[in-house]
Amino acid sequence: MVIGHPTENDLDHRLNPFKPIAGERAVFKQDILPLIERMRQSRYGVEALINFYYRAQKKRVVYVPLWGLIHPTKLQKYSLRKATYEYWQESYQIARTIVGSYSLILPIIRDELWS
Repeated sequence: MVIGHPTENDLDHRLNPFKPIAGERAVFKQDILPLIERMRQSRYGVEALINFYYRAQKKRVVYVPLWGLIHPTKLQKYSLRKATYEYWQESYQIARTIVGSYSLILPIIRDELWS
């Protein structure tokens, strides 16, 4: 999987903690087909689900900086009230995906502990 990450500067590219759940993904169709039904249910959690799946399958993930591409935040697009609501929805859906992906997370933790 290749993740194209909007990047404004080198510091953002190296230290951004949200890189795994942001950006544009390029994947092979045959790799992603087993996840289609779970992806429909995960909504904002889809990036986390795809990342867990790739890590659990020991598939390669490459981050490519998309220099100069600006990704406006919700606060730049919406009113404070709507942006807060959208961030809450996004956080809830990502957390729900994480909790529901324990079968993908356990092999990742096991590999990290014993490698």
